[in-house]
Amino acid sequence: SLKHHVKVFQTFHSTSKDDDMNEANEDGDDSPPPLLPSSLDNISDLFLSFRIPPKDIPQSILQHPPSSSIIAIPPNQRTRLIHASKEPILTKQACQYLINKATQTTNQKGWTTDRHIQAPTCDVPVFDMSQSVTKWIRNSFQQVLFPLLCQLVSPDLVISPHELRVQDCFIVRYDAAATNNDDGNKQNRPGFSFLKPHQDESLLSLTIALNDMDQDYTDGGLYVASTQDILNGPSGTVLCFAGGLVHGGYPVTSGTRWILTVFLYVDVNQSGKSPGYTLKALEQESKKALQDDDDNDDGEL
Repeated sequence: SLKHHVKVFQTFHSTSKDDDMNEANEDGDDSPPPLLPSSLDNISDLFLSFRIPPKDIPQSILQHPPSSSIIAIPPNQRTRLIHASKEPILTKQACQYLINKATQTTNQKGWTTDRHIQAPTCDVPVFDMSQSVTKWIRNSFQQVLFPLLCQLVSPDLVISPHELRVQDCFIVRYDAAATNNDDGNKQNRPGFSFLKPHQDESLLSLTIALNDMDQDYTDGGLYVASTQDILNGPSGTVLCFAGGLVHGGYPVTSGTRWILTVFLYVDVNQSGKSPGYTLKALEQESKKALQDDDDNDDGEL
């Protein structure tokens, strides 16, 4: 919804003083664990990249503005669209920190299961989490993850880190349909065991593993239809792929799989207007809609 996307924008990209996050740890957290690795020197050694058949290149990739560089890749040859890190990008401590904070948030607010009509997930939006957590994630993205991704997808996609925008960001849990507890009885958990094949509206989508396969859960992973691959990795590893590729979540058969999901788009302003003018207009419309709702509620009293 419009209100949801406004909250995402405010969390990750707002520069107004009213939306600046407090430096203080208002929820009593210890200092968050280390951020993503800062060295980007060996990006080609850090990731495995996979090509897809040219016929499966998403329209969003074909329509991405071309580069003026001599080594620019023609749109119909942009096939290197799946990237999997060979080692963790997030520390294990950071992954557990995010799981703990997601659990704390959902203990108070519950899980959402109906935001994604096309392919629903059991998740918690990052903007619903405490300011210390959202600030940590925001800084991690802007300082390290965005520059890393821009190097990773080049030369197929030429993107500057300052052009990347977060369309959505949430923590997902996949649960086996029913698992045995210590007493041998079946216990139901809130998460879905799989995610049906679908396409994202993003230019790029990310899934960051927050716990370890085999140790914490069995099976699961990212299913990519065009290559028939099932990709997964230990906690802290990153999968980056074109959001328009048909993909899904392979079923988890035991335990719980946790991931951080991120949808990204590129904000390229060719209008001649001030940067962010569209989102600012949407924010104003959202505020007006909220005010109209309040006025209607007052009129019903």
